[in-house]
Amino acid sequence: MRALILLFFMICSNSALALNQSDSSQVLAYWENLFDDRNVLSLEREAVQLRQLSGMAYRDEDRLTVTAANGKAVSFVDRPDCDGPEAAECIRHRLAMVLSSVNAVLIFRQHYENYSFALIDLKEAATFDFKDVPIFSPDNRHIAEISNDLSTDVFIKIYGFDQNVLTEEYSGHPYFDDMGSSEYKHPIWLNSRELSVQSEKLDRQNNTKSAISFTIKLDSNRSWILNSLRQ
Repeated sequence: MRALILLFFMICSNSALALNQSDSSQVLAYWENLFDDRNVLSLEREAVQLRQLSGMAYRDEDRLTVTAANGKAVSFVDRPDCDGPEAAECIRHRLAMVLSSVNAVLIFRQHYENYSFALIDLKEAATFDFKDVPIFSPDNRHIAEISNDLSTDVFIKIYGFDQNVLTEEYSGHPYFDDMGSSEYKHPIWLNSRELSVQSEKLDRQNNTKSAISFTIKLDSNRSWILNSLRQ
């Protein structure tokens, strides 16, 4: 199993602290509205987030800068010409949300034909890259990530913190091939050891869809296993 070794621990030293209700709702709402460009690329929406940071982040035209408590700054520079000869190099950055209960901010990056995210720790400016929106477990010890990008890879990934290192503990696409599932939706942590995911089963012969849901659970051997498939 491939591990992603990251240099810094992005959340507060008190690991018992969980995403508060408003942070959790904000993450899920952003995930559900991800393809609404009016929402994710809105400078007005970003300005609301910037005001929450009391000078720790600011925008100067096409440059977005986030400064951590230790004084280290991380900058993101837009290349907004998405229609010219260098359109493939187009990229826009928006400060998507302030996650106060984990002392971090989430940056949305729109590429020419794709998107990604960066999670920045406001303590030391450690930056963590994700293909999709990271979903924290209630105890902040795990992060779930889901991708439905057919052009690259469809997956569910779960990362865990151990000794200040973020490690990929699970990666797969359960039921996607053998059941003809369409896409993963509504990832929700039922508790700190169990992730619930919804999908749809496609019946191509009759052109119908039926909902399915399943969970991925951390067992006593510290392995993530599929559990509780429901149709």
